[in-house]
Amino acid sequence: MSSVNGAYKNVAQLPNPPVDSKAMAAVLRNVGFEVVEGTNLTRDKMTEKLLDFGKRAQGADVAVFFYAGHCIAISGTNYLLPVDADIKSEMDVKLGAAINIDLTLDQTMGDAKVKLVFLDACRDNPFAAKIKQTATAASPSARALPR
Repeated sequence: MSSVNGAYKNVAQLPNPPVDSKAMAAVLRNVGFEVVEGTNLTRDKMTEKLLDFGKRAQGADVAVFFYAGHCIAISGTNYLLPVDADIKSEMDVKLGAAINIDLTLDQTMGDAKVKLVFLDACRDNPFAAKIKQTATAASPSARALPR
């Protein structure tokens, strides 16, 4: 699979990922891989492509996953960011605004004999300021659940 996101709607756009992805997809095709390709994908479109990739990778001798675009880490877990992500809190990420990399790779490449994963990702969180503002604005009592 070759997935790339550069045309983000709510954070700085990345000009290089589309070029990188086309090059990677061409190389993979040239050496005989069937490629599931996606560019500038929303959350829903990323999910569709990942499901397609998972079906095609079932029982494969070798499965290759390539992603270029923004990624973030929250509490030690890494996430891919779809182009429509608009993250205001860590809860947004954990509830599905971003895509959990570990879960994705386990579900899509789980039974492949050889798994190759290439993440060409910016790991500086483009939503860090928004998340910090949201966390600072919430008082301890506002975050507590009612008894």
